[in-house]
Amino acid sequence: MVSWKPNRRCTFRYLGNQKFVVEKAENSKLKVGNTFSCGIFIIGEPLYLNDLIQGDNAPVAFVVGNKDGLIELKKI
Repeated sequence: MVSWKPNRRCTFRYLGNQKFVVEKAENSKLKVGNTFSCGIFIIGEPLYLNDLIQGDNAPVAFVVGNKDGLIELKKI
């Protein structure tokens, strides 16, 4: 589970090979079922998502927490 300001929280499931799927999303542009690639998660730094796929849209790069970075990172 990761969170960032203001009041955003998501839970991701690791699929292997640096790929993740969004399992829960609160107050975020990320939606359940979105997939992305990410190599590293760091508290206090933005989270850079590569190849974010949302529905039938083409993959894009996306940044969460770009102002204050991640404020919480928890393995569940």
